[in-house]
Amino acid sequence: MPNRKLKGDAATTAKLLVVLLAFAWGLNWVAAAFALRELTPWSLRVVGSAIGAATLFLAAIVSGHNLRCRAEITSTSWWRDFSTSPDSRFSQVSHS
Repeated sequence: MPNRKLKGDAATTAKLLVVLLAFAWGLNWVAAAFALRELTPWSLRVVGSAIGAATLFLAAIVSGHNLRCRAEITSTSWWRDFSTSPDSRFSQVSHS
């Protein structure tokens, strides 16, 4: 019977997280309204994006993920192949 208790605990936790998410989402609208009184919308987006990126990098580092790019990703050959292929979006736009 311990398995049923764990499923019940997980369901309760999930329900509480949904309620928490609803409150956080609602408070976000109020916080944005206050912030937009002092900042322009673009400034608010830049600040929010910077905080979000910093949080994601911190979470990745704390959880032990390797953030180094592989060599094939950092080379520019993938962009050259994508932008000159006959079925790429850029070539379709330029020939129409």
